[in-house]
Formats: sequence, structure tokens, C-alpha cells
Amino acid sequence: MIDKWVVSVLEKIRGQKEARRVYHGRGGLHNGPVDLALEWYPPILLALVYKEEAKAELDSIESLFENEPEIESFVIQDRWMSGRPAWEVRFGEVQGQQTAIEDGLTYRVSFLGRQNPGIFLASRVARQWVKAHSKGLRVLNLFSFTGVFGVCALEGGANEVVQVDMKRGPLMEGKENLELNGRSSSESEFWCHDILRSKGKIRKRGPWDLVILDPPTFQKGAWSLEKDLPKIIRALEDWTSSHAKVLLCIHDPFMNEADITNWMEGDGRPWKKMEKLSLPKGFEEKDPDSGLKVLSFQKVL
Repeated sequence: MIDKWVVSVLEKIRGQKEARRVYHGRGGLHNGPVDLALEWYPPILLALVYKEEAKAELDSIESLFENEPEIESFVIQDRWMSGRPAWEVRFGEVQGQQTAIEDGLTYRVSFLGRQNPGIFLASRVARQWVKAHSKGLRVLNLFSFTGVFGVCALEGGANEVVQVDMKRGPLMEGKENLELNGRSSSESEFWCHDILRSKGKIRKRGPWDLVILDPPTFQKGAWSLEKDLPKIIRALEDWTSSHAKVLLCIHDPFMNEADITNWMEGDGRPWKKMEKLSLPKGFEEKDPDSGLKVLSFQKVL
């Protein structure tokens, strides 16, 4: 008899043409393996394995995936080993770069070479929010990675978009993502800068009407969320217009909503929390603070 969680995964895949998470073990709400996530990038099924025991369970059900017509390739990323995650193609063929669709927009995704495919599926509600709140605004996308927030801002009618990241490779993919959606890469500026060392340049190009902050939790020698994010938050008042908004995405499971809100609103800073966005279907959490936190703030003078 097939486990119910596996049946559920197959049902979610069938007929789904857009990228989605189809199993979220760490949310604590499933009967299947806890340390496993499954993401669907049609026609590729990606397994994110956080402990070796979960990989052993995948071995027992791989044939079910192979017999599912819509799954042409099955890829596993081992995240439980030290160092960079290891990739393994279990069946099918996987090119280094593919495309994925989300809410009608097309993005470049990459397998087999790096830690993340290029789009964080949990942030879909944040991208929807950006698209809905960008019309006529000057938008600053910090920690832009592959620029998907920038695509959404332009699709939402932003007047200007500047995207900032420390790594040139993801910025180049950001240009590709614009072109994949029928736009010129010249519609956005791409800055390869250390944000903490570029605060003056960012301020001079302001004021910004919308700032998107999607920082990593930790990058050795370059970034620590707890130590460095408050430095950026303190600079936001000088960077932004009188009516500005900030969208803050925090991936750290140990950082709760109250702490994040205090960072923004404490010490007399001019920010007021507007809302906490609900995570998209497929990312439900037994403990809401353990998953991605997406909070929007309004400047109040």
C-alpha cells in the first residue's frame, strides 16, 4: 500500500504546470519523513534531503516517481553532508539550466551546480505583494540574487528598479530573467556591490519608495543576519521617501516575528508593521515562527 503522503505528492504534481513545493516535511504537519522537501519544476522533481534517514526512505519509493508520466527527471540534493550540497540525478536527464513558471512569469533555474535553484518557492507571496505594490515607485531590491523580485516590480509598473547583490553570476541571471519575460535587461540596473560598504551610493540614488530586503542568514566572512541587518535597518530612514514601504523576508528559523518587528520599530525608528504575509500553499508550518517570515512596513513620520 502506498503511503498517503506519497499519494498526495503525486496528486499535486498531476496537471501542475508551475513550480510548486509539493511536500514540506519540516513543517511538522505531515505523516511522512520530517527531513525531506519535494519541489516540482515541471517536468523535474527535486528532493531536498536534510538527513540521511530521509534519503533511505526515498530509495523505497523512487520507482513510484519513475512510473509517473509527468515526472521526466528526479534529482536529489543532499543537504545533510558538510560543505556544499551534493546533487544526484536518479533518473532522466537534467540540463544545467532550465526554466520554471510561477504566476505566469518565467525564471531561470539551475540544478547540479549550486545550493539553490535560483528561486525560493516559499517567497511566492512576497513576489505577489511586490507586483501589487510597485506601480509608479522607485524600487530598491537588496540581496537580489537572481532578480526575481525585480521582474515582479517591473511587471507591477515600477518606474525604476535597482538590484544589488555581492555576486556577479546571479546578477547576470537577473538580466536573463528580465529577457525571459519579454523585457530588456536595461529596464533595471544591476549593482555588484557589498551593501554594507555601499550605503552612501544607495542613499545618493534615493529616495526609494519601496525597499525589498531578502537577506541570507549567514555567509562566512561577509554577512551575519543578527549582526549586520540592524545596520541596514538604521540606514533605511535616510534612504527612503516619506511614504516608503519596506518588505522584509527572514529565512532564519530561530528569528521570530516579534524580534524582527522590534528591529524595525524600536528606538524611535519611523516604521510601522502593516502585515505579515501568509506563506503559500505547500509551506504550512506547525510553528509559524520556524518558517519564512515575510513582513511589510510603512514609513510613518
